[in-house]
Amino acid sequence: MKFSTTVICLLAVFVCTGCRATRSLSSRFHSNSPIFKLQRERQDSQDDRGDETAVADADSADDRFVTQTSLRDLENSDNASTERPSSSKTKDGSESLAPSVSPDESDSDTDNTGSEAASSTNSQSSSTPLHLDDVIQSIFATFPMIQVAYYGRNIADGEVLTAQGAWDLKLKADANNAPVGFYKTYRNGVGFEQPTMWGGEVFGGYRIGDGNFEPWYGNRETNEGGEFKGGIMVPILQNRSIDARRAELWKSIYGRSAVEPFIQTQIIEFVRAGSYAYWDWVSAGLKLKVSGDLLDLAARRDKQIRDQVKFGARPDADIVDNERLILSRQVKLIESQRKLQSTAIKLSLYWRSLDGTPVIPDESQLPLIYPDPTPVNPNQVDGDVAEAISRRPELVELDFQYRMAQVDLQHAENMTLPELDASVWSAKDVGAPASSKGDKTPFQTEAGVNFSVPLQRRKALGKVAAVEAKLIQIATKRRFLENKIATEVQNTVVTIDAAYRSIEKARESVKLNEAMQSFETVKMEKGDSDLLRVNLRETATFDAQMVELEALLHFFESQADYRAALALDAAQLQFLDSDR
Repeated sequence: MKFSTTVICLLAVFVCTGCRATRSLSSRFHSNSPIFKLQRERQDSQDDRGDETAVADADSADDRFVTQTSLRDLENSDNASTERPSSSKTKDGSESLAPSVSPDESDSDTDNTGSEAASSTNSQSSSTPLHLDDVIQSIFATFPMIQVAYYGRNIADGEVLTAQGAWDLKLKADANNAPVGFYKTYRNGVGFEQPTMWGGEVFGGYRIGDGNFEPWYGNRETNEGGEFKGGIMVPILQNRSIDARRAELWKSIYGRSAVEPFIQTQIIEFVRAGSYAYWDWVSAGLKLKVSGDLLDLAARRDKQIRDQVKFGARPDADIVDNERLILSRQVKLIESQRKLQSTAIKLSLYWRSLDGTPVIPDESQLPLIYPDPTPVNPNQVDGDVAEAISRRPELVELDFQYRMAQVDLQHAENMTLPELDASVWSAKDVGAPASSKGDKTPFQTEAGVNFSVPLQRRKALGKVAAVEAKLIQIATKRRFLENKIATEVQNTVVTIDAAYRSIEKARESVKLNEAMQSFETVKMEKGDSDLLRVNLRETATFDAQMVELEALLHFFESQADYRAALALDAAQLQFLDSDR
């Protein structure tokens, strides 16, 4: 009796220890998963529920995990399990694709899932679905090429500063001494020149000349205290209203203004490319789910067929045929997984962390379904065209190019005028007279006019002809761009409308194929159909679902084109700049 009691106690301890170890493994397996965290957050609201309901909720959460079962597991186990996406609810009620794990996972699969969960902690908001607006905001904030475009402002500011340098105050100095020879002379001077915005200049300075000067260089000599001089030069014809310096300044100012529409154009294209990458990723995730569902049908049917063959209700060939289906659908699933990984990597170019590091989105961030497509009103096309023409930065950039060409034309016409410059200067020597004549002492003033003109004026006339042709080019290009924008908007609206109608037809096709698949499955269970017909129906449903996903992808990519055609993101950039 004591021996029996001892054995029973040991067995009880062993069972309790095994249960505790099982719970520890299960806890370790789920602790890193987003679903477990959501379940834990909801636990407080479930305290008043019974143990049976809590267990059911935990099982429901477990069913949301996904893993991939290898071909060896399918061949060695009657209860084959397959990796496929399943849905989960986030805190805000949105649905996303999250991994789910079958109860027959091996320890190695558990370790792999744990490492994947650990690596996913580096992604942003991996527990909530990633939306298009998140990607667009990331593009605005951290996309490197936008930062490159922003530096165009610095380049333009530098060019404006360079042009303003033409009006820098210029300081000049000279020293010319001849201490050896018959005529020993010492001449030193300092002066300044200040260009003016009306094309002339103001100048002045001080010089001193001492020694025994040549008789023909008597003007180099000054009184003992030196000479002070100042004057002004004013253009009368050429360079009066514009000159090379003012032309460069005005063009650089227009060039700085033209940087903004250039940045807006770049942002529009980057957002369009990022939107394409996002919808490709979403489409790949939904296609992976459809491929997983197709494989799951064959995997769940495997045990049923084996039982029917065991009782003689079906031939042995059905087992081989179903295994063939499993293998072919596994290939499709692998290709879908590769496509999802590829699109996620491409999306990481636009989805980045705050420090600009590319972030590969996790599968748990995939939306479960596309947003509801909304049709466009074809009657608003004319209004959209007018709005696009008023917003598109390419037209604004062309307008600035036209103004810069007008400056070139004005400068070229200025060059056709003769050079006629008037100048006035005054000078006064100070100190002891340099000679007994005292000819350096009186106050001196001189006024003059300089005239020059090339008779053929071919350089100026040639530049006028070239700039006039450039202006015609820009105007023609602008009219064509307006026509192109109108066709882009019209074509995008037509494409969205066609894609919307295609979605409706594709969804009807999916419903009909699912109905026929259900009918054929029931007939097979009753023995009135075979595996070949069921496979045909399942494949037809799969193809119809793929067509629907392609139609949805085409619709939302067309919406990205529509957003770009109306330059909506250019307006957002203006808002962000004003907010700063």
